[in-house]
Amino acid sequence: EGWGRAAAFGGLAAAIAAPIAVPVLLRQSAEAGAALPRGLDAFTLYATLRFPHHFLPTHAGIVRWGLVLVLGALGIAGYLAARRSTRPPDIRFPLRFAIAAIALMVIGTVGIYAFESLAAARVQAFKLTVLLNVLACIGLSGGLLSRLSPDLRQRADRALRRQPRAVWSLAVGLLLLGSFARWTPDPDPARSVAEWAHANTDRHAVFAVPPSMAGFRVPSERSVVVTWKSVPFRADLAADWWTRLMAVAPLADVPRDGDGLQARLDSAYVAQPDDARRQLAESYGATHAVVPSTVSTALPVLHDDGTWKVLRLSE
Repeated sequence: EGWGRAAAFGGLAAAIAAPIAVPVLLRQSAEAGAALPRGLDAFTLYATLRFPHHFLPTHAGIVRWGLVLVLGALGIAGYLAARRSTRPPDIRFPLRFAIAAIALMVIGTVGIYAFESLAAARVQAFKLTVLLNVLACIGLSGGLLSRLSPDLRQRADRALRRQPRAVWSLAVGLLLLGSFARWTPDPDPARSVAEWAHANTDRHAVFAVPPSMAGFRVPSERSVVVTWKSVPFRADLAADWWTRLMAVAPLADVPRDGDGLQARLDSAYVAQPDDARRQLAESYGATHAVVPSTVSTALPVLHDDGTWKVLRLSE
């Protein structure tokens, strides 16, 4: 309906969200409550190491950004092609949406790289590329349909209207097919040892696990010292999370980027000597540790399934 109404709608939405969104965003993006090691700040921890795939536009790479541009161009071309039909769509909306998305991306990029603003990074303006892809698909499909002859489109429309059950069955089938991979994830290698822990340890037990073992806590219903996945979404709690991570998987220096960091942490965890594992019991109340079965240790082994061992750290 025009730029004025769009601005008014956006302003109203921002005013409604502001009392909750602004304090939450500021709290998430605050300085770390406790001291982080030299060379590490909240921005580096969250944007560079932990969430570069969400926060940094450069992490996507040239190929993905090229694909976004190609899809955007195809979508606009589809709208232009559809305008030749007898009922052309209004192209102003996709153009305005694209302009707004690009403007937010430019502002976000400046805030992220020029000012290293965690608040700007957490807005995640680059997720708008998902919506741009949707618009591209709508525009492209609309443009292709518009190139069909009116007679062919009318016959196809009548055929679909005569077979509503077939149409709904096809739609549901495609939905199930597209979602199948999400509903049937790969078996978690930690599940068997987690189920053993659930059945054979006290519910107050605390486990040290490899940093990448995010699938242990829920099926075991046991606490863990820390995992890579369990980063707090508040910068003022980041220092404690990082301290715990370095306690279970110490690194010689602060990493510069997040690529391959989980593998490095897992290797550091496996290499820990028995004395360091016992220290976890004193510092964090850890009663057990899960290590690969190949690890040699003098600590009591309570369980070994050929993949993982469960060690007793304290009574």
